[in-house]
Amino acid sequence: MFFEWQNIHGSVTPRTYICGYCGDKVGPDKAYFAEYDKPAIGRVQLFIYICSSCRQPTYFDSDDRQWPGAAFGARVHGLPPDVQELYDEARRCMSVSAYNTAVMACRKLLMHVAHERGAGEKKNFKQYVAWLVENHYVPPGGEGWADQIRGKGNEANHEIDLIDQHTAEQVLSFTEFLLKFVYELPARVGLSATNQPDAV
Repeated sequence: MFFEWQNIHGSVTPRTYICGYCGDKVGPDKAYFAEYDKPAIGRVQLFIYICSSCRQPTYFDSDDRQWPGAAFGARVHGLPPDVQELYDEARRCMSVSAYNTAVMACRKLLMHVAHERGAGEKKNFKQYVAWLVENHYVPPGGEGWADQIRGKGNEANHEIDLIDQHTAEQVLSFTEFLLKFVYELPARVGLSATNQPDAV
């Protein structure tokens, strides 16, 4: 298969997407493009759009899949550097369909949160999650979520069964809510995370 990318100055149909680099919703109307004949399908087009916010390239293949994909979930403000790094890593894993890796990153992330909040070292994952619940870092009624991420994290790490997209999205969504509860919300009302009330 051989094709050549055409000049970016050519006008193309505008495309709205979430940029996988900066996270902004953009709608550029200029792109590099290429065409080729795909067996059993016919003529197909490929595009590389340039983000109007950060100017980074995003590739759309013949099946309209986006590379890099948009990171799953929302940004969370006020995170410590190591927690931020793990959360961003989990979100990026989701953007390339690496669901098992995303869940394992969330598992490690919860251990970091517990340790950073004062749980100490050398605990296993179950003990760290229990510590978060017992010390009210999990929102009221969220104990079931915590148990699910514990279970799915163990599956991703120790079982042969693979984690599917839906399960990974659930785990990452819970992780996002937990991080907002522990870090972002206290920062918005002027509390340090270490001075949160024992219960809400």
